[in-house]
Amino acid sequence: MKSIKQTLILIILIGTFSISLFSEVVEKIYAVVNNEVITKSDFANNVNMQIQEYNKTAEKKKYTLTKKEKLEALNMLIESKLILSKAKLKDYDVKNDVKLWVNQIKKENNFASDKEFADALKSQGIDMTLEEFLESRKLQVMQQRLIQDEVSRNISIDNSEIMEYFKKNKKDYMTEMTIELNCILLNKENTDSAFLEVKMKEISEKLKNDKFKSIAKEYSQLTTDPETNFYLGKFKSGELNKKIEETSLKLAKDAYSDWIETDNAWYIVQLVERNDSKFVEYKSVRGKIQNVIFMKRRQVELKKYVEVLRKNSYVEVFVKF
Repeated sequence: MKSIKQTLILIILIGTFSISLFSEVVEKIYAVVNNEVITKSDFANNVNMQIQEYNKTAEKKKYTLTKKEKLEALNMLIESKLILSKAKLKDYDVKNDVKLWVNQIKKENNFASDKEFADALKSQGIDMTLEEFLESRKLQVMQQRLIQDEVSRNISIDNSEIMEYFKKNKKDYMTEMTIELNCILLNKENTDSAFLEVKMKEISEKLKNDKFKSIAKEYSQLTTDPETNFYLGKFKSGELNKKIEETSLKLAKDAYSDWIETDNAWYIVQLVERNDSKFVEYKSVRGKIQNVIFMKRRQVELKKYVEVLRKNSYVEVFVKF
Protein backbone atom coordinates (compact mmCIF):
# COMPACT_ATOMS: atom_id res chain seq x y z
CA MET A 1 0.00 0.00 0.00
CA LYS A 2 1.28 3.43 -0.86
CA SER A 3 1.75 5.79 2.06
CA ILE A 4 -1.38 7.93 2.41
CA LYS A 5 0.71 10.33 4.47
CA GLN A 6 2.70 11.20 1.34
CA THR A 7 -0.44 12.58 -0.29
CA LEU A 8 -0.77 15.12 2.50
CA ILE A 9 2.45 16.87 1.47
CA LEU A 10 0.78 19.50 -0.66
CA ILE A 11 2.95 20.78 -3.51
CA ILE A 12 2.04 24.16 -4.96
CA LEU A 13 5.35 25.12 -6.50
CA ILE A 14 8.96 24.02 -6.37
CA GLY A 15 8.77 24.82 -2.67
CA THR A 16 6.00 23.43 -0.49
CA PHE A 17 3.21 25.36 1.16
CA SER A 18 1.44 23.46 3.92
CA ILE A 19 -2.32 23.79 3.82
CA SER A 20 -3.86 24.43 7.23
CA LEU A 21 -5.40 21.40 8.87
CA PHE A 22 -8.73 21.89 10.56
CA SER A 23 -9.36 21.93 14.30
CA GLU A 24 -12.16 23.08 16.52
CA VAL A 25 -9.77 23.66 19.41
CA VAL A 26 -9.29 27.34 20.31
CA GLU A 27 -5.57 28.07 20.30
CA LYS A 28 -2.95 30.72 19.81
CA ILE A 29 -3.13 32.67 16.56
CA TYR A 30 0.21 33.25 14.83
CA ALA A 31 -1.07 35.34 11.91
CA VAL A 32 -4.17 36.52 10.09
CA VAL A 33 -4.30 36.78 6.29
CA ASN A 34 -7.50 38.46 5.10
CA ASN A 35 -10.13 36.07 6.49
CA GLU A 36 -7.69 33.18 6.91
CA VAL A 37 -6.07 32.33 10.25
CA ILE A 38 -2.71 30.66 10.89
CA THR A 39 -2.67 28.92 14.25
CA LYS A 40 0.10 27.51 16.38
CA SER A 41 -0.89 24.02 15.22
CA ASP A 42 -0.73 25.06 11.57
CA PHE A 43 2.79 26.32 12.12
CA ALA A 44 3.82 23.21 14.09
CA ASN A 45 2.52 20.92 11.33
CA ASN A 46 4.43 22.88 8.73
CA VAL A 47 7.67 22.87 10.73
CA ASN A 48 7.41 19.16 11.56
CA MET A 49 6.93 18.37 7.91
CA GLN A 50 10.07 20.30 7.01
CA ILE A 51 12.07 18.53 9.71
CA GLN A 52 10.87 15.15 8.48
CA GLU A 53 11.87 15.96 4.92
CA TYR A 54 15.27 17.19 6.14
CA ASN A 55 15.85 14.04 8.18
CA LYS A 56 15.26 11.80 5.17
CA THR A 57 18.48 12.96 3.55
CA ALA A 58 20.56 14.53 6.33
CA GLU A 59 23.34 12.66 8.12
CA LYS A 60 22.60 14.50 11.37
CA LYS A 61 19.07 14.68 12.67
CA LYS A 62 17.66 18.19 12.88
CA TYR A 63 15.04 18.52 15.60
CA THR A 64 14.87 22.33 15.71
CA LEU A 65 14.84 25.14 13.20
CA THR A 66 16.82 28.36 13.39
CA LYS A 67 15.06 31.70 13.83
CA LYS A 68 15.54 32.42 10.13
CA GLU A 69 14.07 29.05 9.16
CA LYS A 70 11.05 29.60 11.41
CA LEU A 71 10.42 32.98 9.78
CA GLU A 72 10.68 31.35 6.36
CA ALA A 73 8.23 28.65 7.44
CA LEU A 74 5.73 31.26 8.64
CA ASN A 75 6.11 33.25 5.42
CA MET A 76 5.41 30.10 3.42
CA LEU A 77 2.19 29.64 5.35
CA ILE A 78 1.25 33.30 4.82
CA GLU A 79 1.87 32.97 1.08
CA SER A 80 -0.23 29.82 1.01
CA LYS A 81 -3.07 31.63 2.79
CA LEU A 82 -2.82 34.54 0.36
CA ILE A 83 -3.27 32.16 -2.55
CA LEU A 84 -6.09 30.34 -0.77
CA SER A 85 -7.88 33.58 0.06
CA LYS A 86 -7.76 34.66 -3.59
CA ALA A 87 -8.83 31.20 -4.77
CA LYS A 88 -11.91 31.30 -2.53
CA LEU A 89 -12.97 34.56 -4.15
CA LYS A 90 -12.93 32.79 -7.50
CA ASP A 91 -15.37 30.20 -6.12
CA TYR A 92 -13.87 27.34 -8.11
CA ASP A 93 -15.97 24.19 -8.39
CA VAL A 94 -13.45 21.40 -7.75
CA LYS A 95 -15.78 18.67 -6.50
CA ASN A 96 -15.17 16.50 -9.54
CA ASP A 97 -11.40 16.92 -9.28
CA VAL A 98 -11.46 15.76 -5.66
CA LYS A 99 -13.78 12.86 -6.50
CA LEU A 100 -11.45 11.64 -9.26
CA TRP A 101 -8.47 11.95 -6.92
CA VAL A 102 -10.23 9.96 -4.18
CA ASN A 103 -11.17 7.21 -6.64
CA GLN A 104 -7.56 7.02 -7.82
CA ILE A 105 -6.26 6.73 -4.24
CA LYS A 106 -8.79 3.98 -3.50
CA LYS A 107 -7.82 2.11 -6.64
CA GLU A 108 -4.08 2.33 -5.98
CA ASN A 109 -4.49 1.14 -2.39
CA ASN A 110 -7.30 -1.37 -2.95
CA PHE A 111 -9.73 0.42 -0.62
CA ALA A 112 -13.23 -1.02 -0.99
CA SER A 113 -14.93 1.70 1.08
CA ASP A 114 -14.53 5.14 2.63
CA LYS A 115 -14.12 3.42 6.01
CA GLU A 116 -11.01 1.58 4.77
CA PHE A 117 -9.70 4.91 3.51
CA ALA A 118 -10.35 6.55 6.89
CA ASP A 119 -8.76 3.63 8.78
CA ALA A 120 -5.68 3.93 6.57
CA LEU A 121 -5.36 7.60 7.49
CA LYS A 122 -5.33 6.69 11.17
CA SER A 123 -2.82 3.89 10.62
CA GLN A 124 -0.48 6.42 8.99
CA GLY A 125 -0.67 8.68 12.05
CA ILE A 126 -2.79 11.35 10.33
CA ASP A 127 -4.98 12.94 12.98
CA MET A 128 -7.82 13.96 10.65
CA THR A 129 -11.23 12.65 9.76
CA LEU A 130 -11.80 11.63 6.16
CA GLU A 131 -13.96 14.74 5.69
CA GLU A 132 -11.15 17.00 6.93
CA PHE A 133 -8.65 15.20 4.74
CA LEU A 134 -10.81 15.68 1.64
CA GLU A 135 -11.41 19.33 2.55
CA SER A 136 -7.65 19.87 2.65
CA ARG A 137 -7.40 18.32 -0.80
CA LYS A 138 -10.19 20.58 -2.04
CA LEU A 139 -8.33 23.68 -0.83
CA GLN A 140 -5.14 22.45 -2.47
CA VAL A 141 -6.88 21.96 -5.83
CA MET A 142 -8.40 25.44 -5.56
CA GLN A 143 -4.94 26.91 -5.03
CA GLN A 144 -3.55 24.95 -7.96
CA ARG A 145 -6.41 26.13 -10.16
CA LEU A 146 -5.71 29.76 -9.25
CA ILE A 147 -1.99 29.39 -10.00
CA GLN A 148 -2.85 27.80 -13.34
CA ASP A 149 -5.23 30.63 -14.26
CA GLU A 150 -3.27 33.58 -12.91
CA VAL A 151 0.35 32.49 -13.43
CA SER A 152 1.01 29.35 -15.49
CA ARG A 153 -1.36 30.25 -18.31
CA ASN A 154 0.55 33.47 -18.98
CA ILE A 155 3.92 31.76 -19.44
CA SER A 156 4.98 31.07 -23.03
CA ILE A 157 8.24 29.45 -24.13
CA ASP A 158 9.32 29.57 -27.76
CA ASN A 159 11.61 27.18 -29.65
CA SER A 160 14.54 29.59 -29.67
CA GLU A 161 14.61 29.66 -25.85
CA ILE A 162 14.62 25.88 -25.66
CA MET A 163 17.41 25.57 -28.23
CA GLU A 164 19.48 28.27 -26.53
CA TYR A 165 19.15 26.49 -23.18
CA PHE A 166 20.18 23.20 -24.80
CA LYS A 167 23.29 24.76 -26.33
CA LYS A 168 24.33 26.46 -23.09
CA ASN A 169 23.79 23.32 -21.01
CA LYS A 170 24.70 20.68 -23.55
CA LYS A 171 27.12 19.01 -21.16
CA ASP A 172 24.17 18.15 -18.93
CA TYR A 173 22.53 16.20 -21.73
CA MET A 174 25.00 13.42 -22.40
CA THR A 175 24.66 9.67 -22.15
CA GLU A 176 26.84 8.00 -19.54
CA MET A 177 29.77 5.87 -20.57
CA THR A 178 29.10 2.16 -19.94
CA ILE A 179 31.17 -0.99 -20.17
CA GLU A 180 29.83 -4.54 -20.29
CA LEU A 181 32.13 -7.30 -19.07
CA ASN A 182 32.55 -11.03 -18.84
CA CYS A 183 34.98 -12.37 -16.28
CA ILE A 184 36.76 -15.27 -14.71
CA LEU A 185 36.75 -14.86 -10.95
CA LEU A 186 38.68 -16.86 -8.38
CA ASN A 187 37.93 -16.18 -4.72
CA LYS A 188 40.88 -15.53 -2.43
CA GLU A 189 39.04 -16.05 0.84
CA ASN A 190 39.66 -19.42 2.53
CA THR A 191 41.76 -20.53 -0.44
CA ASP A 192 45.42 -21.55 -0.26
CA SER A 193 47.58 -19.08 -2.17
CA ALA A 194 49.69 -21.85 -3.70
CA PHE A 195 46.55 -23.58 -4.97
CA LEU A 196 45.31 -20.28 -6.42
CA GLU A 197 48.59 -19.73 -8.23
CA VAL A 198 48.40 -23.16 -9.86
CA LYS A 199 44.78 -22.63 -10.86
CA MET A 200 45.53 -19.19 -12.33
CA LYS A 201 48.36 -20.58 -14.45
CA GLU A 202 46.13 -23.42 -15.63
CA ILE A 203 43.43 -20.98 -16.72
CA SER A 204 45.91 -18.68 -18.46
CA GLU A 205 47.28 -21.61 -20.49
CA LYS A 206 43.83 -22.81 -21.51
CA LEU A 207 42.85 -19.31 -22.63
CA LYS A 208 45.57 -19.48 -25.29
CA ASN A 209 43.75 -22.27 -27.11
CA ASP A 210 40.06 -21.90 -26.27
CA LYS A 211 37.30 -19.30 -26.23
CA PHE A 212 37.02 -17.06 -23.17
CA LYS A 213 33.39 -17.89 -22.38
CA SER A 214 33.88 -21.66 -22.36
CA ILE A 215 36.86 -21.39 -19.99
CA ALA A 216 34.96 -18.93 -17.80
CA LYS A 217 31.99 -21.32 -17.53
CA GLU A 218 34.35 -24.06 -16.36
CA TYR A 219 36.40 -22.12 -13.82
CA SER A 220 34.76 -18.85 -12.77
CA GLN A 221 33.41 -18.65 -9.20
CA LEU A 222 31.25 -15.56 -9.72
CA THR A 223 28.09 -17.71 -9.28
CA THR A 224 27.41 -21.43 -8.93
CA ASP A 225 25.52 -21.52 -12.24
CA PRO A 226 27.85 -22.15 -15.22
CA GLU A 227 25.36 -20.37 -17.48
CA THR A 228 25.75 -17.07 -15.57
CA ASN A 229 29.07 -17.35 -13.71
CA PHE A 230 31.00 -15.66 -16.51
CA TYR A 231 28.87 -12.48 -16.85
CA LEU A 232 30.10 -9.66 -14.62
CA GLY A 233 27.53 -7.12 -15.86
CA LYS A 234 27.08 -3.66 -17.36
CA PHE A 235 28.52 -0.72 -15.45
CA LYS A 236 28.64 3.06 -15.50
CA SER A 237 31.82 4.95 -14.74
CA GLY A 238 32.69 4.69 -11.03
CA GLU A 239 30.57 1.61 -10.32
CA LEU A 240 33.41 -0.88 -10.69
CA ASN A 241 36.52 -1.54 -8.66
CA LYS A 242 39.02 1.11 -9.81
CA LYS A 243 41.64 -1.44 -10.95
CA ILE A 244 39.07 -3.39 -12.95
CA GLU A 245 37.60 -0.28 -14.56
CA GLU A 246 40.97 1.18 -15.55
CA THR A 247 42.07 -2.12 -17.06
CA SER A 248 38.76 -2.68 -18.86
CA LEU A 249 38.88 0.74 -20.52
CA LYS A 250 42.15 -0.23 -22.22
CA LEU A 251 40.70 -3.38 -23.81
CA ALA A 252 39.45 -3.78 -27.36
CA LYS A 253 36.10 -5.48 -27.92
CA ASP A 254 36.27 -9.21 -27.05
CA ALA A 255 39.86 -8.85 -25.72
CA TYR A 256 40.61 -9.92 -22.17
CA SER A 257 43.01 -8.75 -19.49
CA ASP A 258 45.76 -10.30 -17.43
CA TRP A 259 44.90 -11.26 -13.86
CA ILE A 260 43.69 -8.34 -11.71
CA GLU A 261 43.92 -8.61 -7.93
CA THR A 262 41.31 -7.09 -5.64
CA ASP A 263 40.87 -7.43 -1.89
CA ASN A 264 38.78 -10.60 -2.13
CA ALA A 265 39.43 -12.13 -5.52
CA TRP A 266 41.45 -12.44 -8.71
CA TYR A 267 39.82 -11.46 -12.01
CA ILE A 268 40.36 -11.77 -15.71
CA VAL A 269 37.88 -9.49 -17.50
CA GLN A 270 36.74 -9.53 -21.11
CA LEU A 271 35.24 -6.48 -22.77
CA VAL A 272 31.86 -7.36 -24.28
CA GLU A 273 30.76 -3.84 -25.21
CA ARG A 274 31.80 -0.26 -24.55
CA ASN A 275 29.51 2.73 -25.08
CA ASP A 276 31.29 6.03 -24.72
CA SER A 277 29.54 9.12 -23.41
CA LYS A 278 27.95 11.20 -26.16
CA PHE A 279 25.57 14.11 -26.61
CA VAL A 280 21.92 13.15 -26.83
CA GLU A 281 19.78 14.35 -29.73
CA TYR A 282 17.97 17.65 -29.16
CA LYS A 283 14.56 16.22 -30.06
CA SER A 284 14.82 13.55 -27.35
CA VAL A 285 15.25 16.11 -24.54
CA ARG A 286 13.30 19.07 -25.94
CA GLY A 287 10.26 18.34 -23.78
CA LYS A 288 12.33 17.99 -20.62
CA ILE A 289 14.11 21.28 -21.29
CA GLN A 290 10.82 23.05 -21.94
CA ASN A 291 9.55 21.81 -18.57
CA VAL A 292 12.73 22.95 -16.79
CA ILE A 293 12.41 26.45 -18.26
CA PHE A 294 8.70 26.54 -17.46
CA MET A 295 9.16 25.52 -13.81
CA LYS A 296 11.91 28.11 -13.27
CA ARG A 297 9.82 30.85 -14.81
CA ARG A 298 6.70 29.83 -12.92
CA GLN A 299 8.63 30.04 -9.66
CA VAL A 300 9.70 33.60 -10.49
CA GLU A 301 6.27 34.67 -11.71
CA LEU A 302 4.49 33.10 -8.75
CA LYS A 303 6.76 34.98 -6.36
CA LYS A 304 5.86 38.23 -8.11
CA TYR A 305 2.18 37.33 -8.03
CA VAL A 306 2.25 36.57 -4.30
CA GLU A 307 4.06 39.86 -3.60
CA VAL A 308 1.22 41.73 -5.32
CA LEU A 309 -1.36 39.75 -3.35
CA ARG A 310 0.41 40.63 -0.13
CA LYS A 311 0.45 44.34 -0.93
CA ASN A 312 -3.27 44.28 -1.60
CA SER A 313 -4.22 42.11 1.37
CA TYR A 314 -4.55 42.37 5.11
CA VAL A 315 -1.69 40.52 6.80
CA GLU A 316 -1.06 40.70 10.54
CA VAL A 317 1.60 38.65 12.36
CA PHE A 318 1.22 38.14 16.12
CA VAL A 319 4.27 36.00 16.92
CA LYS A 320 7.97 36.74 17.24
CA PHE A 321 10.79 34.19 17.11
